Amino acid sequence: MLFALIVATLLITQCVQQGATVYIAGVMITESGYESDSLTMKNYANEFNILVAMANHNQPTGGSLPIEKSAIWSATGLLAMANETEDVLIIAEKSHCGWSAQVVKI
Repeated sequence: MLFALIVATLLITQCVQQGATVYIAGVMITESGYESDSLTMKNYANEFNILVAMANHNQPTGGSLPIEKSAIWSATGLLAMANETEDVLIIAEKSHCGWSAQVVKI
């Protein structure tokens, strides 16, 4: 886990140095890992001043039960988060005022 975190941080650093302003991670996080992984995503948004989106599975896969709760953060903090029971999209938009996001039920 620590190795994966180091590699991800290095990759994000390289992407930001090349001009990236958005990082999107497709993940499969269970309840036990959600707090630490979402904190990592929040920290990436803050540290690199980028939009970070975490798209978590919302159905069981490979014998694991994900917690769902996909989310989007900007450097200012959490913009939007899905709950644990609904199928939704989280949509972010950048305007002259900065990033905003909303949860849209599908």
